[in-house]
Amino acid sequence: IWHLTAWYDLTLQNEAVHVVEHLSFMVAGVLMWWPVLSPIRSQRLSFGMQELYLFANLFPMMALGIFFTFWQHPLYAPYINAPRLWGIPALTDQQVGGLIMWMPGDLPYAIAMAATLMFWIERGDPAEQRRKPTLPLEGHGV
Repeated sequence: IWHLTAWYDLTLQNEAVHVVEHLSFMVAGVLMWWPVLSPIRSQRLSFGMQELYLFANLFPMMALGIFFTFWQHPLYAPYINAPRLWGIPALTDQQVGGLIMWMPGDLPYAIAMAATLMFWIERGDPAEQRRKPTLPLEGHGV
């Protein structure tokens, strides 16, 4: 919601709203990653559900990045006349920002998905391990 033009412009005009924006980013980040990285194991999703959850979380950042990359005019009025670093036009700056959101912005999810898959392969599904029958002499070298 903070990327809607009116809301974003408000964050540039009101310092308190700007602080609330960043606090909401931090809270949303903790809530988003909690089912994957919770220090309380019982609150984590299973490995398979973590994969699906992380995959689903790729799309909002990707969609927003694609939108900013291909939109044909600058979205935020304050940036149109802002001083330009290296003379980059506002539209180009927006498009580069969109590409950064789109590509590198999704890397943490891709890395987490790869790590989850490695843990899943290495450790197996805990629910599946509880269902495995054990042989009476297993592990005794007999």
